[in-house]
Formats: sequence, structure tokens, C-alpha cells
Amino acid sequence: MRRAILFLNGNLSNVQRVREVIRPDDVLICADGGVANLVTLNLVPHVMIGDFDSISVELEKKLREFPIEWISFPKEKEFTDSELVLEYVVEQRFQKVVMCGVLGDRLDHVLVNVTLFEKYASHFLEFQVIEGDQDIYIVRDFKEVVGQKGDLLSLIPLRGDCFGVKTMGLQYPLNEETLFAGSSRGVSNVFTLNKVTVQLSKGVLMVVHTRV
Repeated sequence: MRRAILFLNGNLSNVQRVREVIRPDDVLICADGGVANLVTLNLVPHVMIGDFDSISVELEKKLREFPIEWISFPKEKEFTDSELVLEYVVEQRFQKVVMCGVLGDRLDHVLVNVTLFEKYASHFLEFQVIEGDQDIYIVRDFKEVVGQKGDLLSLIPLRGDCFGVKTMGLQYPLNEETLFAGSSRGVSNVFTLNKVTVQLSKGVLMVVHTRV
């Protein structure tokens, strides 16, 4: 089953972590200036998407020497490059997607990326965001998270309250409870086992696993 690794034009705060995740058969897709993050790994993308206003002339010239698929959009467009790459992987019927380089200096872009996670995650069998020592998942029913004792797990409701939330393997377990939108109750719980399960009956949770 094909897996796409998406590189956005944000910070790649843990290069080694991303390097360990990439497999030889992954399809590497860059959103415009996100290719700089891939170059940091000494890798070449398979697909470039965007208006390419964030790439230097020198870098683009070097990249044009490789067999890369270039998908161009005008600068005056209605969507961010992040949404364009997500639309692409949906259209190409990828079932597994990992996103890197999501956080950056633009708060508006960070916030809209969170909404895009929620919008697009349901299109894939597996959807994961890697940010430094954190893994982010969007959960609508059940998720198993593998880590180490002492790791942190945060549950953040998206699009309203989350009902019937139940967890196992955490210091402060939840048992068929409600997590209210706008509350910090689900933040920074602690792994007591190497495997944690999260399930809910209604709602959408952003699950953030922090490796410590």
C-alpha cells in the first residue's frame, strides 16, 4: 500500500526522527518551499506542488535536473500549498500519509493546518503528523498509540465536545467521559504502559503523543 510523505515549508526540528520514518518505497511530495526540508535530508522529491515562490532560483535549477513531477499553480490562488498537497494525495488515492514541517513562524498557517488535518484525515487509513518529538493523529473512534512509559499524551477536542472518551495505559484514565471543547483537561497525561488506547463514541480528537 503506497505511503506519501508530505513536506511543508515549516520547521523540521528533529531531522533524525524524520529520516528514520522514511522508507525506500515512500513517495516524497513537497509543498513549494517545503523542498528545503527534504534537501536537508539529502533527498530529492518525487512530486513538487505549488506556485514555487518560496524556492530560490538556484535550488529550482538544480531540482529541474531530476525526474520530478512539477504541478504548478498561479500565485493568485484560493488555497494554501498545504491544502493543495493534501488534495493531490486524495486524488491519487494514497491510503497512508505522513506530514512533516508543519510548524512555522506564521500562526495563521499553523492554525489552518490543524483544520486541514481534521478535514482530510478521514480520507486515509493512516494519517500522522510528525513535529519534532511529537506525533499527531486525528481520532474519530479508536486509536492505539505505541510509545514508552513516561511519554505524554494530550487529547484535544476539535469541532466541539467529544463524548464517550475512554483511555487505557495512562496515569489519569478516562472512562466513557466527555472532553469539552475549550477545556485543557485532556492535556499532558502520562504513559504508564508502552501502549495506550484511545476511543470515543462521538466527536473528533486531536491526539498528540510527545516522546520524552
